[in-house]
Amino acid sequence: MPPPSSLLARLASSTSLGSRLSISRLFSLSPPRAPPAMDRTEDSLRKALADRQAAVDAQGNAVRALKAGKAPKPEIDAAIKALNDLKIEKADVEKQLQAAVSGGSGDGSLTREAFRHTVVNTLERRLFYIPSFKIYRGVAGLYDYGPPGCAVKSNVLAYWRQVSRGF
Repeated sequence: MPPPSSLLARLASSTSLGSRLSISRLFSLSPPRAPPAMDRTEDSLRKALADRQAAVDAQGNAVRALKAGKAPKPEIDAAIKALNDLKIEKADVEKQLQAAVSGGSGDGSLTREAFRHTVVNTLERRLFYIPSFKIYRGVAGLYDYGPPGCAVKSNVLAYWRQVSRGF
C-alpha cells in the first residue's frame, strides 16, 4: 500500500482543485477564514445601490421639472427613457446585493427557507403562537395562541360563521 502522503498528493492532483489545493492546506489545523473580499463586495454593492438610487431620484426630479416647465415631448421622452434605464440598473444591483447577502446560491429554495424561518421567528416573537413546551415544558408539537393569535382566530371564526350562516 502506498504511503498516505502519496495518496493525498494523487487525490489532490487528480481533482480539478488540485492546482489550488496543497496537502498542507487540506489538513491545516486552523479553521478556514471567510475572505474579506466578501464584505467588501457587499459594501461596494450597497454603495453602488445608494449611488443608483441617488441617480434615479435626480433623474426623476429632472423629469418632473421638464414636465412642469412644459418642455418639448421628445425631450421629456428621452429623460423618461434615461430614468427607466437607471431603474433597470438599480434593480440589477439590488439583485446582486440580495444574492450576496443570501449566499448567492441562485435557486430560490434557500431564499424561501430563510423567508419562512424569518416569518416563523417573527410570529413567535410577537406571540401570535408559541410552542407549549416552551411555556409548560410539556410534550412538543402542541401550540398556544398569544393575544394577537387569539384575535386572529376569533376574527377567522366570526367570518366563517357569518359566511356559513348564508347557506
